[in-house]
Amino acid sequence: WDESVPGLNVYENAANPVATVSETTTFYVSVYNDHGCYSTDSIEVYVPGSGMYPAGPDRTICVGGEVTMPSHTLTNAAWTPAEGLSCTNCASPVASPTEATTYTLTGQLDGCTVTDEVTVYVMSADAVDAGDDITTCIDHEVWLDGFADAETVAWIDNNGTTFSNQLTTNVMAVQESYYVLRATSDLCSVTDTMQLLLSTQTQISAQDIVVCEGEQATLVTEGNGSTFEWLPSQGLDHVQSGAPTFVGEATTTYQVIATAEGCSPDTAVLTVTVQAPPSIGLRANGSYVADTEVVLDADVSTTAPDYEVQWLPADAVECATCPVTVAYPEGIDAFRVMVTDSYGCESIAETVLRPVDDCDAGSIVIPTGFTPNGDGLNDRLYVRGHGDIEYFRVYNRWGELVFQTSDKNRGWDGTLRGGKLADQAVYTWYAEGTCVLTGERITAKGDVTLLR
Repeated sequence: WDESVPGLNVYENAANPVATVSETTTFYVSVYNDHGCYSTDSIEVYVPGSGMYPAGPDRTICVGGEVTMPSHTLTNAAWTPAEGLSCTNCASPVASPTEATTYTLTGQLDGCTVTDEVTVYVMSADAVDAGDDITTCIDHEVWLDGFADAETVAWIDNNGTTFSNQLTTNVMAVQESYYVLRATSDLCSVTDTMQLLLSTQTQISAQDIVVCEGEQATLVTEGNGSTFEWLPSQGLDHVQSGAPTFVGEATTTYQVIATAEGCSPDTAVLTVTVQAPPSIGLRANGSYVADTEVVLDADVSTTAPDYEVQWLPADAVECATCPVTVAYPEGIDAFRVMVTDSYGCESIAETVLRPVDDCDAGSIVIPTGFTPNGDGLNDRLYVRGHGDIEYFRVYNRWGELVFQTSDKNRGWDGTLRGGKLADQAVYTWYAEGTCVLTGERITAKGDVTLLR
């Protein structure tokens, strides 16, 4: 038996194989004798209804429309479901469903049951959208960009002339007009209309943006302008582009003058605000009493409306997303905090904690310098160490007190009384505290350099 024809349970040395088929199939067999002579024959296994589609092809109607089902030669035929059909046992019922429905036709042919399906789709007005109305300048090329869920489309002008069978096409704005987009599938056609309006004025608008310090951003304009001029030019890569890239370093207000062919120019103003990253006042390093918890304060400062905090490692702190959290260090341990403001600007700081088990000079630790320049790095002078403080005082070279506190979490920001900036110089500090291990009073002094 010819093995290229599927459906037999055996193909060699079988006089009576069993055939299992779902459609009418012809099988071919060759019989050989001992002398090499052979004869070939064929047999057709007939499956009633095979290759027949009595329900017909899928159809599409409009909302409220109807379609007549095709006639057929089946006996004892029935259509299901009954919803939307004029009858279920007649040869050619009329279908008028309110939504896409698949109908099944079942009947008898030559003693066998034949089943076929047909889906009737319902096409609504939402199947086509000609797009928004367009206002442009005279003699300006305009692109019509529509949408349609249909087999064919056609753009028709206000004279009733079809000028395109593509969803996207262009026209010249020589006069005010309207255009109809017609979408057709089978028995249904739906339309939508847009207007083309003429203006003597170029139209342009622009939105203010915020860019993180050190990053770039694209300035976006909307409207019908075709040529552009940006003022001032500083901080932009292309001043004659409709979407230049801001590469500047400072907050700048720009004016863009746009002109569309055939129209007078229009002007828009936008401000690019350069956002400084969040300032993190986390102490760079510190010590702690072994086997105790430590309070970590990100001390965040930002002009953004909001910000998010993430401590790492997250499983070593009580709250990984809180500005102030409790850490559980083990030995010499590092903790990192990442702060991201609502504009996406980000800062990262790290502190390394070292355990102590006695009262030594590590109880009160003051850095040898700090840089209160507003860059978010080392902007404040803090008392570090594991001891509590009674006071921390800073004096200038003339012995005048310029800062004092009894709160370790309140550092000196490099300003004097009244907000005046302190000079770049070497200052002397004194501190007194208490060792948390023994209650012993500890005093320390030293020098610190203020640099800007």
